[in-house]
Formats: sequence, C-alpha cells, structure tokens
Amino acid sequence: YTWSINNVGLGENLQTALAYWRGGENDNAYKLFKSTLVESMYGSASPGGFQQLSFYDAIRGELYRDFADGIGTTARTVTEGLFGILPDALNDKLVIKPGFPTDWKFAKLSVPDISIDFKQDKNITTYNIVQSYNKLLNVTLQLKALKDKVVSVMVNGKPAKWNWLQNVVGQPMLEIITGKEKQLSIKINWAGNDFE
Repeated sequence: YTWSINNVGLGENLQTALAYWRGGENDNAYKLFKSTLVESMYGSASPGGFQQLSFYDAIRGELYRDFADGIGTTARTVTEGLFGILPDALNDKLVIKPGFPTDWKFAKLSVPDISIDFKQDKNITTYNIVQSYNKLLNVTLQLKALKDKVVSVMVNGKPAKWNWLQNVVGQPMLEIITGKEKQLSIKINWAGNDFE
C-alpha cells in the first residue's frame, strides 16, 4: 500500500490546527478547526459523524465513520488548542493559554477535570476557572494582550502580580501566576491602544 499525499483526514487537519494554536495563530487555527468539523459532520456521508478521511480524498474518498483517531484528536484540539488547557501534574503546574479567535466575546467549557468560563466586555477580560484534578495545581494564565496597557489584574477580588511574557512572536502576551486555588476569578482591566 502506498500512502497518497492526498490521503488526509480529520485527525491530520486537527493536528495542523493544534500546531497553529501552539504557534499563536488563533484565528487561522480556529478557521481550519471549524472547516474540518463542518466538512466531517455536515458534508460527509454520515452527518454528525467523525470521519477518518475526507470525501475530498482523491484516491479513496470518505472512509470509515466515528473513527477513533478523529474523535480523540478533536477532543485534544478543543481542550489544548481552543481552550489552551495544558496540565503538567508531575510538576504541579497547570498552564492555561486560551486560543480564542480575536472576535470572540465569550466561551465556556466544562469537562470532569476543569471548567473555564471566559467573557470579554469592552476593556474587561474575565476568566472563571474551577479545577477538579486529583490534586490542586499551580495555575498560570497566559493570554494575548488586548491593549498595550494594563490598569489592573485581580484574582479572587485581590490585586495580583502579572508580567509581560518575554520572547513571544506576534502579539504581546500577559502572564498571571495564581498559585494553587480550586476556584479562580481573574479580571484584567485593559487600557491604552489596540495592537496593529
């Protein structure tokens, strides 16, 4: 069997979207992610299914439905890419680096280990995070800066330390290290100018 260059499926496209998210290309990542799911779930021979190969495949056409590779990769891409949940329990850390598209004003995810509720209202960014891992992890929130100045960062109603991340590509990023808290309410008040 010779693997065709055209033999690309749901899993490969979503791994590429995840790579875009890791590279900070949130808008491109989401466009590829959404396009891949729409094609699989609405353009395939099995509506609502997770296919193995796209029907665009020049050699084999659509093949297999509800394929484990696609299902697992979709779950990973949503949690690690779109919501940026990166647990490292061996080192007591949980980094959250959301990959929301620029124009999103809200998003919410609830899975057994964590829930995240994001809201953007003008110059106020709010994240409510509840972790339910077997042990509490030190949470670090890393996000793209909305404006070039920060008025305040509050964690659970108290002023919090934050810093600009160094050596980032593209848009500047803010880092907030919160420590081990089961429930976090993080509010960032932005000011100044938008980034070009």
